[in-house]
Formats: sequence, structure tokens, C-alpha cells
Amino acid sequence: MYVLASRRFGGFVLVSRSFVLAAIGVLFASVSAQNLVLNGDFEALSIGNSVPGTPKVEGGWIFENYCGVETNGNPGKSSRLESNGSTSFDPTASQTVSGLQIGETYTIAWDWKLRVNYSGSGTGRSFGVFLDDQTYAGALFFGERLVATYVRSSVSFTATSTSHTVIFAGELDNRTNGGAGNTDVSYNLDNVELSAVPEPTSLIGLAWGALALRFRKK
Repeated sequence: MYVLASRRFGGFVLVSRSFVLAAIGVLFASVSAQNLVLNGDFEALSIGNSVPGTPKVEGGWIFENYCGVETNGNPGKSSRLESNGSTSFDPTASQTVSGLQIGETYTIAWDWKLRVNYSGSGTGRSFGVFLDDQTYAGALFFGERLVATYVRSSVSFTATSTSHTVIFAGELDNRTNGGAGNTDVSYNLDNVELSAVPEPTSLIGLAWGALALRFRKK
């Protein structure tokens, strides 16, 4: 199957549809690859934990309530979402991302696995991703993983401001819209990314532009 690409020397140059789709695929990969999160793999950060009331602030991240950085990553280092089953607070790792376009869709992706299943599992809501505040209104994702191997998950949101704070939390219970009762299920977090979702029409326009430039240079 061929599509009309441009006129040259009184004739038409035919370009295969597969070539066009391949060009769109390359453009999609290049556009979506821009990660707006700093140090999403935690490799440049020092190992150590926060304590309640004294956050660990480093490399764009804020770690609170015993949350911090350790090994056990995918690979290398990871964030440790562990607060020893406290009934007063949850371990959180957060970062404020700026330079967003209001009305544009963004995807947050991350690797996560079970660290310790001490008690309170089975709620399906001991892990959460929040936007701007740790409330139900700010919740983007609730889940639970009871296997100590990494899996990749993602969730999308539409920016309503030029900056948003992304919050990852473990050991969620009924105080923060997690499971009922006390929850002591901790997690490791790694390879966090936040990127814009390109619109298909924009990608097609870029692909045709690339094709036009290619034939113009011949």
C-alpha cells in the first residue's frame, strides 16, 4: 500500500505506508521519551531515611515519615516506602514538577514491588499515587502488590496548573483512603517517569514534515 508524498520532476514520489507509520513511531518515541522527573532512578541520591517531622530533601525529591533511599532497586537504588506500620502517618516520596502545559495530558510511570508484608494486606489499596495532596480527591492510583518482584504501572492526568506535585505513598489505611484498619505493607519504588502524551494529529503532522524535508533535500 502506498501513499502520495510529494511531486518531483513532473511525477509523484510514492512512499510506502509502512514507512510513514515507522516515521510516526520514531517521532512518538522521541517525543514521549522526555522525562520531567528529576532523579527518577534514585541512583544519584544518598542512602538514608527521613524521620517524622524531618524530611529528607535531595535531588528534587522530598522523603517523609521514614521514607528514604536504599538499594533493592531495579536495578541499583530505590525509594523505600516504609514507616513501620504507623497509625499516624504514611511514608511518602514526592516531587514537584514544573513546566507543564495546562490542559495537556501527562503519564506517570513507575516500577514498584513489595518490600515487606507485615500486616494488613488484602485491602488492595495499601499503595497510592496522588496529585498535589494525599486526599481522595487527589488520588490518581490505588493498588497493592504482594509479590517481591518489580512490575511497571502507569496512570495519566490532565494538568490544571503549570506545576503539580506527584506523591507516592505506602502503608495506606482508612486515614488516607486506603484499606480499612491499620496497614503495614511497605514498597520499593524505582524508575519514576512523567512525560507528556503527544496528540496523534501532532505526530502525523511531524511525520509528514519529516518526509517533505527528506524529499526536498534530494
